[in-house]
Amino acid sequence: MNVKLVVLLSILLTISIGTNIYLLKKMDVQTLTQESSFRHTEHNTSGQHNTDAISGSINTSDTDKNAQLSVKSNSQLTDQQSQELNLLIAKAEQLFFANQFIAAIDHLEQIAVINQTSSDLINEQWLAVGEQWVSKRKFSLLSSFLQAYLARFPVDEQWLQLKIEWLIAVNKPEEAISLYYQLIANAFNQDKEEIWSHQAHKVFQQYRNELKIQKAWQRIINFSKAIIANEVDYPPYQIALAEAYIHLNEIDTAINYLENIKFPEKYVSEINALNTLIDSIILSEEGVALNQHGQHFIVEATFNNQHTSHLMIDTGASLTVISTAFYQQLIRSDSIETKRNLNINTAGGNKAAFSIIIDEFWIAGRAVYDFEVVVMDLDGLNKADGLLGMNFLQHFKFEIDQQNALLFLSPH
Repeated sequence: MNVKLVVLLSILLTISIGTNIYLLKKMDVQTLTQESSFRHTEHNTSGQHNTDAISGSINTSDTDKNAQLSVKSNSQLTDQQSQELNLLIAKAEQLFFANQFIAAIDHLEQIAVINQTSSDLINEQWLAVGEQWVSKRKFSLLSSFLQAYLARFPVDEQWLQLKIEWLIAVNKPEEAISLYYQLIANAFNQDKEEIWSHQAHKVFQQYRNELKIQKAWQRIINFSKAIIANEVDYPPYQIALAEAYIHLNEIDTAINYLENIKFPEKYVSEINALNTLIDSIILSEEGVALNQHGQHFIVEATFNNQHTSHLMIDTGASLTVISTAFYQQLIRSDSIETKRNLNINTAGGNKAAFSIIIDEFWIAGRAVYDFEVVVMDLDGLNKADGLLGMNFLQHFKFEIDQQNALLFLSPH
């Protein structure tokens, strides 16, 4: 703080003390009591705080503010106590805005001994400044004050909630969630517990979603494990861990978390999706057996759970194709929907074709639904009923092991 500001604070402090003493001597007890009641009501209904001093300077309203604080319940104080209260209030404010937080809190405690109402009002004003520090990202100031204040009052709900805001703002969600559970443990109030529990869950979900986008599976595990002890039976914590372990290919651990979930009704779709993912991974590890003919590989496929075909893998084909002859087999027992007419460019020139929609198309336990298949004459394709194109393969990460004639399909 520069010299000019120190001088200004000293002048304002002197004016504030003189004004308050003058008010105390001139106002009768009844007037003081009415003024206190009116200002307390006005403060609570407005919910507004003067935080202009956040920048480090004291504005011209500070004298009136100190007068408001000192008048509270002064009808029960002696002149000496009132003078002492005024001095403590002015000094506490001066120390706070000079960032001498430990000394300011010492004065706040002394004020509370004389007049709890004035102490509460100062605390509310400091909270308003703290909110401004968060919004203006003055995190160093807030961190210093929180350290000093919570060392003295470690279970103060208002300041703990402000600390949570700060932790979220500086990207420390794990610590923020832990603080919510600390508040819950000390609340003994069901309404508060429900609110804080909801907020903790919300912070968790937001951060988990961020990490999922980054595919930071190990960080999800570390984050979830750090907080799950606070609420062991909360399904989203277990689901998050299971999903992360699946993507790290630790299938047994993932299954263990999924099997231990209680009250899963609300989360059935998520659990089923993860179990399907596990099945796909297990299948992909085994590989799909292929028949090799020269340089080509043929895989077995199933149409609508009843028609088996053999398709040649063609990664250069955008759509899967079946021969007219195999199509005739399909329509003998199935009602097949025609999607569109096509003109296909082949090595022998353009050919007329059309496409159909297959309700379920399966290869080795992996299905694609509402699957488009082209129907056309396939000259010279003697060993297969058609071609398997990219409109199936694009749904998976795939690899062909040519040496062992295996197709590996795994989820993206």
